[in-house]
Amino acid sequence: MTRVSFVPTSAIATGMASRYRYWSGRSGRRYLFTCVDADWLKDCHEAIALECEGDRIVWIGEAEAFPPGKAIAGEGGRGLIFVHLLASDSVERRNVIDDLADLLDHGGDGGNVLRFAA
Repeated sequence: MTRVSFVPTSAIATGMASRYRYWSGRSGRRYLFTCVDADWLKDCHEAIALECEGDRIVWIGEAEAFPPGKAIAGEGGRGLIFVHLLASDSVERRNVIDDLADLLDHGGDGGNVLRFAA
């Protein structure tokens, strides 16, 4: 499976390309994520968090389970944190995490490749 993230064209048009991304899961469904500061996660109890280092996804899970102090978004080349806020309950969050689990880079082929949406 080719692992790809997409920047929404509306984000590109408004100059906010670095803030929003879609990631596609195993099912083919796309999930919209927004970039946030890691400090914001402590107050985010019903979201999915995803950490990227460069073009690799190195962590994905429930936002409240994100390891404290693990990363500070964009600082010194450390990981960027993205959150998905549209899953309505814990079952849906688990389904989204499971759908995106194949994107997690375990040090193999280099992870996601960023592509711009058409």
